[in-house]
Amino acid sequence: MSAVACSPDGRWFVAAHEGGFTDIVDVGTGRTLTRLDRAGTAIATVNDVAVSGDGRFVALAGRGAAEVFDAASGDRRGQVRHDKAVNAVVVSRDGRWMATASEDETARVFEVATGAERFRVTHNGPVADVALSLDDRWIATAGDDGTVRVHDASTGAERHRLTLDDAVNMVVWSEDGRWLATGGDDATARVFDMADGHEVSRATHAGPVNAVAFSPDGQWVATAGEDGTTQVFQTATGAGLFGYTHGGPAFAVAWSRDGKWVATGADRAVMFDPATGTERCELEQHKPVREVVFSRVGSQIVAAGDGGQVCVYSMETVREVCHIGLHEVGTEAELLNLSPDGQWVATGSWSDAAVYETFTGNRCRLPRGTFSPNGRWLTDGTVVVSVDDGSERCRFTDLGAGVVTYAWSPSSQWVALMTYIRTPGGYEYASISVRSAKDGEVRWGCPAPWYRRLDWSADDRWLAHGLSVHDGRTGDVRSRAAEVFNVRASALSPNGERMLVGTDNGAYLFDAGTGNQVSALLEGNPASHAAWSHDSRLIAIGGLVFDAATGSERYRVESSGPAVFSPDGRWLAVVHREVQVVEAATGARRFRLGAAPALAVSWSADGRHLAARCTANNQTGSGEATRVYDLDAVQFG
Repeated sequence: MSAVACSPDGRWFVAAHEGGFTDIVDVGTGRTLTRLDRAGTAIATVNDVAVSGDGRFVALAGRGAAEVFDAASGDRRGQVRHDKAVNAVVVSRDGRWMATASEDETARVFEVATGAERFRVTHNGPVADVALSLDDRWIATAGDDGTVRVHDASTGAERHRLTLDDAVNMVVWSEDGRWLATGGDDATARVFDMADGHEVSRATHAGPVNAVAFSPDGQWVATAGEDGTTQVFQTATGAGLFGYTHGGPAFAVAWSRDGKWVATGADRAVMFDPATGTERCELEQHKPVREVVFSRVGSQIVAAGDGGQVCVYSMETVREVCHIGLHEVGTEAELLNLSPDGQWVATGSWSDAAVYETFTGNRCRLPRGTFSPNGRWLTDGTVVVSVDDGSERCRFTDLGAGVVTYAWSPSSQWVALMTYIRTPGGYEYASISVRSAKDGEVRWGCPAPWYRRLDWSADDRWLAHGLSVHDGRTGDVRSRAAEVFNVRASALSPNGERMLVGTDNGAYLFDAGTGNQVSALLEGNPASHAAWSHDSRLIAIGGLVFDAATGSERYRVESSGPAVFSPDGRWLAVVHREVQVVEAATGARRFRLGAAPALAVSWSADGRHLAARCTANNQTGSGEATRVYDLDAVQFG
């Protein structure tokens, strides 16, 4: 990635790639809105990107030239040339003129339409940066000759000439135009009062200053240095706040629009509270992170790293409703289930599972188990109880040596069970059955292989177990998929038409009516998790999402565990080091939850609450904890 910049309204960002093209990308969906094709232009590699104040124009600076494009159409509006590489560019709010800084020792102001030069500023060495005040009145330039020049943008008349101790790498205006900040090779960031040009404050690093940024109100300055530190100090006095120390050079720094958070990019990108020094979160990103940019309006932050990856993060607050812990470290049969209305969460390993009130975290009188889809009942596979008062509705009998797994039918009328028996000789045999949730009566039962997954179709018509699909009413085998080995996961599509099977060597899609293979997904790689969207159109195998109709990959999200679609199919929660919630259709990231490292997730039926089971530790020990989040606080748009 060469450079990145956000539009003023926060709806899109510009990402310049090494491969000869520049994309304008929708922040919310990740969809490319416009591609600026640099083929045939003088700009092979982009050194800088700028967006006009009204968001209508994009300017690019590169080797020997700068260009202005129409942001909506992608059409090139104008081009100007220098004798050497152009290091930086800015464009006026109306897109009529632009200013450049070049290795040819000049900064120039051009008319975009004609390419006519208005004026130039000459330094005694390469010009590293150019900055335009928010009102388009003043242009500041930074040179390797150790000077900063401030000129009238209309006439070219010099207002100030500031002399520093070494090469100046950048110049930045405060939003009100009162202050100008600089950073350079002399290991010092300085702030100057533009009324008379005198220095008012400074911060010292142990190496060159790589980035400088004013808070939106202009009262604070944040810096990023080659010494690996990010410093925050008061503009008028130089009094310091808390900063942040990285494990390597810090390349970028930016303020959130409310001035409460500072983001900094280095060996990793982090966001911290400058008032306390408290780290809010780490922005997951390929390392190192070269640029961090907050949208001027809205609540997104864009981070760009080496290797061409750009990630967009939401700043919206996701409220943690409760934190339940510590559980025993779970086994393969760990429990995590939210009631449909989000008021209760059943969680824990089988030995210590319990039901808790979501809004208090208090353990309640209900036994452990899974909630029925209608939210009225709870079962652990042996008994069905009322959620209202905990009274027993019915009890299942003839369960052999125990229950392996179970699943509610979508109508809440039936419970499918997998049980087993153990012979005197030590052999274990499994069977599946369907029981009435009203009186516990057995509807049907049959022997079955050892697969720990039961899936109903949305209409209660079909029940899948392992490689077989049964008639949910009679138990008759509808189909049996072609034999595959080392099955890790399986899932029946909600419409009952397809069966997804994950193995040690890939994932396979079968016709649920005939058992014939439809397509092979992820061949040669293990598939331990499988999930369907509510409309049966998308398949999630961990963080890989496929189109069910064609078998083609739609997108991928970094994942180390299962991915679960929200009940309405709009969002996908993906388990990784933290829980990520992405847009199901596109994979565009909406936010991350602080449940790290996560193991499993569960949605409430209304999609408002999300529970995450994660590893945890405190002063008394370690184990697993459960966190429940209220997603209603997030405005998805």
